[in-house]
Amino acid sequence: MKFKNIVFLLFVFIFFACNNTGSPGNEIKDTAAEKKELKEPAQALTLNNGEKWQGDESTRNHVMKLSNIFREFKAKSRSGISDYQLLASEAREELDGLIRDCKMSGPDHDALHLWLEPVLKSTADLKNAKSMEEAEVISGAIIEDIDKFNTYFK
Repeated sequence: MKFKNIVFLLFVFIFFACNNTGSPGNEIKDTAAEKKELKEPAQALTLNNGEKWQGDESTRNHVMKLSNIFREFKAKSRSGISDYQLLASEAREELDGLIRDCKMSGPDHDALHLWLEPVLKSTADLKNAKSMEEAEVISGAIIEDIDKFNTYFK
């Protein structure tokens, strides 16, 4: 019985020793940024054989509310970066509602994700903007991305 335990422990030791890549400075780092670089380029959103994709009513309502949040913000005066951070929080809340309430499936749903991913990323970027100028550029890009919904979805 003891011999089997010793052989098992020896096997485990050899297994872990073989998986050791050397000194800690020589480790292969598998960061999110490196993974992103290795992925295929993001697929571009296109029409569905020349036709708009079908969006569900809930998604269209959330997109309309999201658009209104940005349009109303653009009409207001701003006093600082905190105004943009609040905008990003409101937008993220609406985007979370869109995601939560979405009942779409299949290719239409896949197309929605191609539209949604840049909006989510830009909203996170807006939340982390360091200057009002940067935030203004990002919020303008988000408005453009939101407007693309009506180009690609009915």
